Amino acid sequence: MIERESDEGPWLRRLAAIGLLLLVFASLSRLGGFPLQDPDEGRYAEIPREMIELDDWVTPRLDYVRYFEKPPLLYWLCAVAMQAFGPTEAAARLVPALSGIAAVVVTWTIGRSMLGARGALLAAAMLATAPLFFVISQFLLIDMLLVACMTAALGALWAAHVSPRKDSWAVAAALATALGVLAKGPVALVLVGAIALAFLLLARDWPTLRALLRPAPIAAFLLVAVPWFVVVSLRNPEFPHAFFVREHFQRFTSDEVGHPEGRLFYLPILLWGPLPWTLLLLLAGLGERGRASFAAMRGDARLFCALWAAIVVLFFSAARSKLPTYVLPAFPPLALLGAAALDGALEDEATRLRGLGWTATLLLAVGALLAVAGLLGLPLASRIAERIVRDPPEVRGVGLSVLGCGLALAAAGAWVRAGLRERRPGTSLVAGLSLGVGLALFSALGARQLVHSGRDIARTIRRETPAGERPLVASYRRIIQSLSFYLPGKVVLVDTQEGFNEIGDQARETGERATASHFWLGLDDLQAEWGSGRRTFVVTDAKQAGELDVLHPAPRVLARRGKRVLLGNFPPGG
Repeated sequence: MIERESDEGPWLRRLAAIGLLLLVFASLSRLGGFPLQDPDEGRYAEIPREMIELDDWVTPRLDYVRYFEKPPLLYWLCAVAMQAFGPTEAAARLVPALSGIAAVVVTWTIGRSMLGARGALLAAAMLATAPLFFVISQFLLIDMLLVACMTAALGALWAAHVSPRKDSWAVAAALATALGVLAKGPVALVLVGAIALAFLLLARDWPTLRALLRPAPIAAFLLVAVPWFVVVSLRNPEFPHAFFVREHFQRFTSDEVGHPEGRLFYLPILLWGPLPWTLLLLLAGLGERGRASFAAMRGDARLFCALWAAIVVLFFSAARSKLPTYVLPAFPPLALLGAAALDGALEDEATRLRGLGWTATLLLAVGALLAVAGLLGLPLASRIAERIVRDPPEVRGVGLSVLGCGLALAAAGAWVRAGLRERRPGTSLVAGLSLGVGLALFSALGARQLVHSGRDIARTIRRETPAGERPLVASYRRIIQSLSFYLPGKVVLVDTQEGFNEIGDQARETGERATASHFWLGLDDLQAEWGSGRRTFVVTDAKQAGELDVLHPAPRVLARRGKRVLLGNFPPGG
């Protein structure tokens, strides 16, 4: 680690405090108001809602069918948030947002040990404003909770490596790993275990390895990670096969389960996911001064971060099922490694001019293009809304988000370029760059009001239902995961081709007793309800709505939302 005269000081502590406050504000202030996106956000919000309704915190259910795809930690935490703040979008998204904040704080803490105060702050800024990292922290997904658990576990492992108090840190690492298992499954143990074993063997750190293998950390892990798996298996004998075989072994080895992609799938994600920091690293960090700064990082820290990132990337690259978010646990160590190179590189004026200069120019150009696109789109909002079957205010909101994003990027680029001309310190230039990128990401969040969601369909159903009446709500040949959350209540799935997607598959595999009442094959049951006089709603895609013209009385269109259509057996307002 390179020691610098300005590496520690009150101004850096103030900058870190301001950065944390801005991160908390950006992460928590826009969680609500935007609809839950289908399918993932709707699924992960409905499961904890049903846990509360059914008072069953052991067996996860989706659409009231036992659902064994993921462990329960996210569901439990979301259910607690909903009980505290109500079943709202903000409460549902609170856990991933807090997880993102926690991962940044732990990365900063690790960085202080490896890089010093300035390098730690740079690593935290890079991680917090990496577009993929920040955006995923704003969506109700499991991935950010896993990132937080793994970062905490490996941070505790590093602390055990450098601290004489190895036993307590070993227990902390075991507890965080156990929480990771409850968040995502055995993958957390496999990754943390592989990283820990590889590092401790290569570093010849036998005392830390012995500390991890003592009874206390093993007992701590087992006491936290194992009980739920035992209880849920006793209550649901089909759980072990569904969870361990189908959702983990087959996802890793088979193209039939999950999302098959090529071996190099994560390479472009690692390049564009942290932009503009990858560009800055290529321009500045890989230069002579950057390489020297990187080489000055303590060797065991460099080895630890390299193994951490490499094992995560290689593991998920070897898996047949891939999603962009799977590689997020590699972002904290990559931020630490990148900070090690940039911290020294930005002290050199020529390197600053090359790296920050070109990066600022690109931001200025991209920001200007986005600002122009946003401005041009505002007067065309009504036409665009009509074309995509959305409300004009929503389209104008997206235009304003694009405009705000563009202005923030352009302002950041202009400010950095001006700072380079005035020869401002590299730390202040990076702070301004981080602030601009953060503001751009904050502005971009407004664009998610156009996501696919069942919120507006649910609002129409509630508006068209008289007080005290319980209508039948069905979904024809598609699943709208968020619809049950927004109603709230059961949505019957109707299909003519035994599709039913994942919920129907789960029901059949688990032998769900209520399958007949949850899933209707063919239109006979729907026709019986449709003509019974009971108020009945059907949601489907516009291209499939014509298949329901055989129902009597003739279906009436109550609402259109993008490609979705809401049909009823009564006239609108009737």
